[in-house]
Amino acid sequence: MVLGAAAIVAVSAGVAGVTAYSMLKPEPNKSVAFNDVFQQNPNEDLAGAHAQVKQLERELEQRLSAPNAPELICSVFAVGSEVVADALVSSGKAGKVMVIGNDLFPESALALRRGIFTNIVYKDPVSLAYRGAKTLGEYLLWGKTPAEPVQKGAVEMVFASNVDRYCELAGI
Repeated sequence: MVLGAAAIVAVSAGVAGVTAYSMLKPEPNKSVAFNDVFQQNPNEDLAGAHAQVKQLERELEQRLSAPNAPELICSVFAVGSEVVADALVSSGKAGKVMVIGNDLFPESALALRRGIFTNIVYKDPVSLAYRGAKTLGEYLLWGKTPAEPVQKGAVEMVFASNVDRYCELAGI
């Protein structure tokens, strides 16, 4: 892959005690801390919703304390699920609002077990990755294009009664 002069790539470091993200610019050996990039370029929207977690949590807490508070919350991404769980706990609404979290990971499974979430949407990322790699391989090796232009995967609903089974299958 060739990056243009203005390209910026986010890389997760995953090392405890180190800034979780670094920004690599297409200059040899040039790496700067994620926060430094934001300070240098305050008007750039580099991280989308991930950079707005605190704002999302504040707005959700305000909404939960309003007279017309939601009775059902559905998250469509993993970080959103964490924000929803935190906001429900801090506002004292955990277990009082129906919540469908998204993606199965240790924190979402815990939220389901503790009754903060009602359900979790599970999309089996390993199976989706396998299908994607298989489809790409068939195209590159044999020129075979998929029958449908959009590939869809199974979506399953995880309940507190079966979360342990799904966690075992997902290796969590």
